[in-house]
Amino acid sequence: MILQLKKGYLDTGYFQDKFSVDILEKWESTWSGYEQDGLLHRSENRIELTRQGLLCADGLLPAFFEEQHQGVRYT
Repeated sequence: MILQLKKGYLDTGYFQDKFSVDILEKWESTWSGYEQDGLLHRSENRIELTRQGLLCADGLLPAFFEEQHQGVRYT
């Protein structure tokens, strides 16, 4: 999902079909926050980054990491 988000959009149905995960529901608070910040637009089947979201896409990704990997710096 992280690599696909870097392309600028996600097809939510893909994750539902392949992994039986509703990514809109699983990360609802994250998506809402990013949407309020003007970083993305959501619809029933798609999440699409705005221009501003694309410019800071790498910074959006850690919110989706497993908890033990959040805040870890890889250099």
